[in-house]
Formats: sequence, structure tokens, C-alpha cells
Amino acid sequence: MKDRTIVRATPPRATAATAEARAIAPPGRQRGRPALARPRLLHAARELLLEHGLEVSLEQIALHAGLTRQSLYNHFSSKADLLMQVFEALNEELQAQLENIGDAASQDLPRALQQIALTVQAHLYAPSSLRLHRLLVQASAQMPELLQSMHQRRTGRLRQRLSDLLQMLDARGDVRVASPTLAASAFIGAAIGYAYPGAMLNGQAPDRDSQQALAAEVVTSFLAAWRYRAPSSR
Repeated sequence: MKDRTIVRATPPRATAATAEARAIAPPGRQRGRPALARPRLLHAARELLLEHGLEVSLEQIALHAGLTRQSLYNHFSSKADLLMQVFEALNEELQAQLENIGDAASQDLPRALQQIALTVQAHLYAPSSLRLHRLLVQASAQMPELLQSMHQRRTGRLRQRLSDLLQMLDARGDVRVASPTLAASAFIGAAIGYAYPGAMLNGQAPDRDSQQALAAEVVTSFLAAWRYRAPSSR
């Protein structure tokens, strides 16, 4: 009977370079699917910007997201591009909260305006939002390409939806608005209030009672200026 010897393959020994690579590579780093990598990078960038400001590097952001720097560049062409997308994502959060404007709310304009005013205030006066917008102003002075992107950004959907709503109500005879787009812009600006620039610089937002009082006054004033008539009163 022949002696059969089982030979097992011996795994290659880890070299010094291999051990060093394992030590350097962060435990959370993954390749990640492209569809998932982008929101992870935006979330990581937002967290680190709030914590460290504009000094945070792209390498730190990629590491915090558990991705490689190349993965970051697959989605964002530069630091300015990434910053702009962080602010766009912040704006998108506000837009998503008011997607219903112009639907059922069109039958109750005072309620729709109150919802817009309070939601815009709560979003923009949140501490993280004030901090990020302050960073945007600082970054635009350092990065000309970021300033150019800001000038080219699309008009917010909220203003467009409010403009469309006012145009529809004007055609129905509920309001009298010569320029719905300008009227929508004026209302949103008034709801934000004169205190916003100062709050963005010093991080001190008006208290909630003051915001609500401003929202109520703005709604009342604009309804009067637009000569609003409720459908039931016609």
C-alpha cells in the first residue's frame, strides 16, 4: 500500500509592508456602492465641517465616511464642489418639508403661509444651519469657484411652488398679485426676518416666541397686501 502524504499549502508570510498597510488602514474603510457612497460622504463632510470648520481636509472626510480619497473624487471634483453639495443637501431638507405647498393647502392660503414661515424659520435658525451658512460665506471668500457655483444654483422649489400657488389664486380671484415670483420672494424673505444676518454671524437665533410672532405678523401683512379673500367669503 502506497504511503499517501497530504500536502497542505502554506499561506504566504505577512511581510513588513503588509503588516504596515493593515495597521494604517482604518477598520471602517470600505469600498461601498456608488449609490451609497455619496450620501455617506455628504454626511461625513457635514459632521466634520460643523466640528472643525473649513480646515478639515478631504482625506479626513473620506476616512470619516469609511471610504478612500479616490471614492470621494469619483463624486466631487474638488473641495469647493463638495462644500456646495453639502449646502445643497441642507437646502433640500427644507424643500422636502414643504413639498405639499400648492396641493391641499391651496384651499387655505393663511394656513399655507403660516406653515412656510414657521418651517423656514425653524430650519434656518437651527444652530447647525447657522453654522454651515456662516462657513459658506467664509468659504466663498477663499474659493472663487464656490462663489461661481452659488451664482449658478437653481431657484429654490419652495419659491417656485409659492409663486405658482399665488398665480393660481390670482386667476381665481382670491388674491391680487401683480408678480407672483416677486411676491413669493418677498414673503419668504420677510418670514426669515432682519435678524438672520446677525444670527448667522454670532450664532444667536431669536427665541421661538419672537419667531412665531414675526411669522404671524408677516402672514397678516401679506394677506392684506394681496387683498386676500377666502373662497367662502365670495
